[in-house]
Amino acid sequence: MILLGRGQPSTDHLGGYIAKVVRPLIKKKAEAFNDQYAGTDDSGERAEILEKLKALNQLGADYFVGTFLLPGENPSITYLLQPAGDDPFLLRQSPHEMIVALPKIHSINSFTLNTVNLAQADVIEILYECRGGIRCIEFFSLRDLTQKRFRDGEALAELKTALNKADVVALKHIIINNIDQVCFGDTVCEQASDEVVSLRDILNDINTLAEMYVRQPLQTYIGSGSTGNFASTFGMGFVVLETLPVRAQREYARSVQHQGVFCVPINTEVWEKFTYKPKKGITDLGKRFLAFTKSSPFFKRLGQTCVKSYLATEIKVARGGKCGNIGLLGGRSLASNGFAIKAAEIIEPKRGQRIPLRYLNSTVLNWLKVLVGFIPAFLTFSLTKDWWLLSYLGAFIWFGITGGRNIIQAVVGGGGGRNISLLHWHEYVDWNRVSDSLLYTGFSVPLLDWLCKTVVLDQGFGVNISNNALLLYTVMSITNGFYICSHNLFRGLPPKAVFGNFFRSLLSIPVAVLFSWVIGGILGACGIATAGIILQKWAAVISKFASDCVGGIIEGGADRGANVHMRVWDYQTKFKRVLQLYTKIEILFPERNVLRVMSKPDKFLAELRERRSGLEKALIFDSLDFLTLWLYQPRASTALEHILRQMTTEERCVFFMSQLVLTQEREVSQLLLAGSLGERFARALSFYLDSYRRYLRGLDALMEKIGTTEHRELCGEKPWEISDLRLGF
Repeated sequence: MILLGRGQPSTDHLGGYIAKVVRPLIKKKAEAFNDQYAGTDDSGERAEILEKLKALNQLGADYFVGTFLLPGENPSITYLLQPAGDDPFLLRQSPHEMIVALPKIHSINSFTLNTVNLAQADVIEILYECRGGIRCIEFFSLRDLTQKRFRDGEALAELKTALNKADVVALKHIIINNIDQVCFGDTVCEQASDEVVSLRDILNDINTLAEMYVRQPLQTYIGSGSTGNFASTFGMGFVVLETLPVRAQREYARSVQHQGVFCVPINTEVWEKFTYKPKKGITDLGKRFLAFTKSSPFFKRLGQTCVKSYLATEIKVARGGKCGNIGLLGGRSLASNGFAIKAAEIIEPKRGQRIPLRYLNSTVLNWLKVLVGFIPAFLTFSLTKDWWLLSYLGAFIWFGITGGRNIIQAVVGGGGGRNISLLHWHEYVDWNRVSDSLLYTGFSVPLLDWLCKTVVLDQGFGVNISNNALLLYTVMSITNGFYICSHNLFRGLPPKAVFGNFFRSLLSIPVAVLFSWVIGGILGACGIATAGIILQKWAAVISKFASDCVGGIIEGGADRGANVHMRVWDYQTKFKRVLQLYTKIEILFPERNVLRVMSKPDKFLAELRERRSGLEKALIFDSLDFLTLWLYQPRASTALEHILRQMTTEERCVFFMSQLVLTQEREVSQLLLAGSLGERFARALSFYLDSYRRYLRGLDALMEKIGTTEHRELCGEKPWEISDLRLGF
């Protein structure tokens, strides 16, 4: 029985073994049900077959354990977890004796008490007997739910609080209450049981119990509890709901309410922790500037990277079984073997069932969003403006400002303005994001142009562009800021992004005033006497344009940072592998200068092939990954520069030399033609042959930019400028 090993819970694994043995029989029976279902048209008979198949799907490891392998089903078999007269030596040891003996095997030990099926009195006795040797107690585990185990979390939390505070009065009340429960309220309890005697002894020595956890408090654990071979399991891992984005919190609450997702009755208080680390690779001039600005409260964090983390302070049990602030990272898998009727007749759509809009084709959904936003914008301009330009083209101008800003910031944030990447401009743009922006900006037209500017300010308070331009643009910008914040919160964006968008609206006020002043000056210079009337009509558009200009700069910088962050994450994984390969190559050539060996890639690969290490293939594939990242991922060169600046000169040379394998066109081409990428290798081969020289030239220029030229001394000539394509087939 391969499924069983030493120290494994035998009943669980026996159940898994039985399920594995009988699965072929279950599969055969399910196929027979399929044939029976297809051979009859009787609805009653079909329903009966479906019920039988449903019962067949329940025959998993948990079914066999619960039905055949529990102690109650096998009275003739000795159950090791129940005391007996002839128990082995280790099972006859007390908890205190075990805690004293185990550190002799391994000095670093931390003991956790599993409180399943233990009353509060049992826990008190064990903690007292172990004299503080138990450092943690487990309050809750998802395994309790799958196996229907008892655990009194509220009572355990009360005991833990009293112990950590060394509260003698609270401990005394807890112990007396437990004695009363055992004696059924009889304080004398003449026929005292062993449990009562033990609790009374602890009560007489309560100072010892209270002082056990003064210096090192008793900790609490919760566990996701792997259920082994059981089919009905909860997903592993927990998450503190407050640390999730607002949209994710709403989705989780909805799933708990409507989809039957389990509610974890555990609370924890979480603190946000911000750590500022100095950036590496700052030039001497940059260091002098940072030293100058360090005393300023506004600029003292320049040159530092902020890392946000969370600290869980204390775990508590939610009273009354209510939901806590802990959620499950995974869902719950149901006990099923996965067999179903293959006949298409059982797949019948319910009457009146609607397909959610999110399942529409993404292009159709995006155009639908744009149309929904465009309708209120067009109606506002067409019904409130008497000038044909604004009446018919105002909505198009408004949408052009928003769409153009989103596209430009995406292209610039992705590095599309640099002649490095092979991506086209439209591949930098997230069209779902653009359509969402156009949807919400359409509803801002009646809010800003009609309600705020015309009804409230002009007609209500007599404020217009002629008598108080600053107040006009201030109120409009603040109104726009609140509107942006509201739909950002509705969309579930992080609070940092919401605050940044409101701050952008405040910054747009002087920009809008400046634009209005410049446009008014140009109109006046052209001799147009009605410049004030024209500016009043265009005030909302000017305010919108100013807001999007400021937003483009701020969000463009945020997009750039997000792209760089993602590329750094991509590169770090690959760099770790390159350095691991280099270590193996150093071991392979213990008496040679590996960097000089790698500087001649043709001879280097030949030697690796002779030794049959397989490292040449790994190097080639890793180099192709770096090539693809450089040319097909936004801000890849910026992220690579950031990483290289943090590396030593030797590490930079190791990386550059590892990329020289790309100059061996025959080797790389043969590897691609051999089926490494399947049958569709033509585009990949063409991309490699057309692009690797460009990549190596860019990499060489980047090394020079950060002050590293040692790789050129090792190479002598530039091998990436010489082709060795002599395939001969």
